[in-house]
Amino acid sequence: DITMKCGLLMKHAEANKDCKTIEQLVEKEMGKGIHVLNGMNNAKLGHGDGDPYKDYESAARTILRLLYLLTLLTHLMKNLKAYPEELVSNIAKKSYEDSIEGFHPAVLREGIKAAFMTVPTRKEFMENAFGVTDKQVFSNILGEILKPLAGFVARMWKYYKDKKITNLE
Repeated sequence: DITMKCGLLMKHAEANKDCKTIEQLVEKEMGKGIHVLNGMNNAKLGHGDGDPYKDYESAARTILRLLYLLTLLTHLMKNLKAYPEELVSNIAKKSYEDSIEGFHPAVLREGIKAAFMTVPTRKEFMENAFGVTDKQVFSNILGEILKPLAGFVARMWKYYKDKKITNLE
């Protein structure tokens, strides 16, 4: 799903070289009224057979879905850093609950929480994801990642809230 969304964004970037920022791309879609299209609601919104946007999946919606993921990752990294002795499965569950749980229907929430029980130990995660075993080095790495990531996530959420587009289906 993430790979598909990134691929879709790459196609949007190629087709919209005049847009230099994410915000410009979203603004362009909003100006055309196509930011709400998700590939399944297009006909219902007047983009049926013969329309160039019949199968269009908006960049605005795709970016929002990726923003959910980045929000979860931000919470996960903050919590891994703040609670160095806590089980990763507990941190993953708490991070999900504190960040994006509200965007998912109840059935999906329970499945996601169950999946968190299968995450690796902290030691395995540190070694596999970052090639380190020292907890302080791991914490420092998370801190370096969090600096730009948290700022970007906050900026994008502010933008989406200001534009009132946080609920794209």
